[in-house]
Amino acid sequence: MLRARISTANQGKMRPGDDAMVFIRPEAFALAPASADNDHLVKARVTNEEFEGNAFNIFMEGDGGKEIKVAIPNLGQSFESRLGQTIALDYDIRNAVAMPAGEMATE
Repeated sequence: MLRARISTANQGKMRPGDDAMVFIRPEAFALAPASADNDHLVKARVTNEEFEGNAFNIFMEGDGGKEIKVAIPNLGQSFESRLGQTIALDYDIRNAVAMPAGEMATE
């Protein structure tokens, strides 16, 4: 179970444990140690990586085949490829919004 704040429109309509969709900005994630274990952590397998100058984009496959994209800001650090590995990503719950599970609009 992940932790997130409840969207303003859904305040009072959701409780802990309800089925939900959690939205987290791609740049809100940070790489976490593989041994990390908390309620604001996502673990997924890396399927592709891209370097775009200002960011390292990591594409992953999570539970149930869900696609996840993360943008790690390039602050001059070296980047170690994790292609094919399962990695852990930590996020600040203030940057995660929960909404009731359901259909999403298409792009």
